[in-house]
Amino acid sequence: PRAPPLLSPCGPRRRRARLCRSLAELLKLVIAQVVNGDKMKSSLNGMSQKLGDAEKAELKSALSTQEMTFVYPLLDATRFTVKPEKDTKVGEDEAWGISVTPKEGKEVKLYYDKKTNLLVKMSRKGMPPGGGGEVDEVTVFTDYKKVDGILTPMGMKVTHDGEKFMTGKVSDAKYMEKIDEKKFKTDD
Repeated sequence: PRAPPLLSPCGPRRRRARLCRSLAELLKLVIAQVVNGDKMKSSLNGMSQKLGDAEKAELKSALSTQEMTFVYPLLDATRFTVKPEKDTKVGEDEAWGISVTPKEGKEVKLYYDKKTNLLVKMSRKGMPPGGGGEVDEVTVFTDYKKVDGILTPMGMKVTHDGEKFMTGKVSDAKYMEKIDEKKFKTDD
């Protein structure tokens, strides 16, 4: 996901990523992003953030990528092209993989643990906070626990161009049964 502009003005890419990560650790940030068709909005701690064309494209791509992780949408050949990838190791474990290309968007590689068939790694081209061109973004998912009966990764590690970008740990999670339609208003 794209970092809000508030965190963007920070020197070269590596320094900027470290500063953004440090700010996020110090501050309690609430980032809300809504994509409703071609209409989108983003807010940081309740304050609306302006989205440029590049940010909108990245947000739309991130949404498509998230949808791919649910697997069942991949059955729709009119929306996605799926190809096998070579087996690989993720940490100490063997994983099988697929390459997914949405009709509109960039290729994403998804890797699943051979023993559990749980998603353990995702690789895609992404945009770092503050822009600066594309990066090879790799996310490794760990520590699966049941949340409302659904196995959910509670840990993740993200690298950009092979360098540590972000580590996340979910301390509490709950799936919503119903979402208020007002949450999807974009007021364009």
